[in-house]
Formats: sequence, structure tokens, C-alpha cells
Amino acid sequence: MWIGPTEASGRCVFIHLGGAANGAAPTPNAGSQCDIGPSAPQTLPIATNLTWYPANGEFTLLLDGHVAGGSRITKIVLQSASEARTLPLAKAYFLADLAVAPQGQLPADGRPYVLIGYDRNGQEVGRVDLQRLSESAGP
Repeated sequence: MWIGPTEASGRCVFIHLGGAANGAAPTPNAGSQCDIGPSAPQTLPIATNLTWYPANGEFTLLLDGHVAGGSRITKIVLQSASEARTLPLAKAYFLADLAVAPQGQLPADGRPYVLIGYDRNGQEVGRVDLQRLSESAGP
């Protein structure tokens, strides 16, 4: 995941899957988003997206997002029925891949999936139900 400023005081976020050829700068081959100007303050503690990318006749599911600066979140965990996985936070952004899944659906193994944000004392600050998120996104 790459994050950079725009000339209009906004920012661009893009995802590149795989390596870049011969040391070339990566290009956004897996989604991107740019703000034209300064962003409005994030009102939710955790803002997140689910994106299904074609891979060998199936779909790889990527989870990306951002934690609000005022949320006090210092740790983000992807909780499933089979494991709890702490996701790396870099400048309040996170990125993770889930198992291969049909487009518009979460992987069958491990349901339910919940993203949980914790403060430095281990107290829960916010959560996102990924099943509800996937249903609102639609195929």
C-alpha cells in the first residue's frame, strides 16, 4: 500500500500486488483512491473496504482501511472463528488478504469475520462486522 500527497493538499492511497519490474516504481494494479483536497475528519473509528481481485478463475479478497486519528486505536485485529490476526498499522492504515472467496462473499472457512480496534490499554474502541460490510457493498 502506498500513500502520498497530492498538489491540492489531499492524498492518494493505492495498492500494488506483486513486485515491480526491474526496480520500477509500482503502479496501482489493485485499486486506488485520491482526495482532491484536504479530507474531512474521519467520523468512524475504523473505516474499511473489501475488494475482490480476480486470481486464476477465483477471487482474492483484500481488506484495507484506516483508523481515525482521534480514536486512540493502536492495535487492529482481524478476528475469525479460526484465529485472531493482528494487522500491521502504518500511519494509521492497514492492509490484509483473506482467503480466496467467491466475488462479493467472505471466505466460508472462519466466519464470522470481525475487525476490532484496541487502545494502548487493550480496551476495545471500535469494531466492524465484515459480513455486514460485504452485504452492503454488493457484487
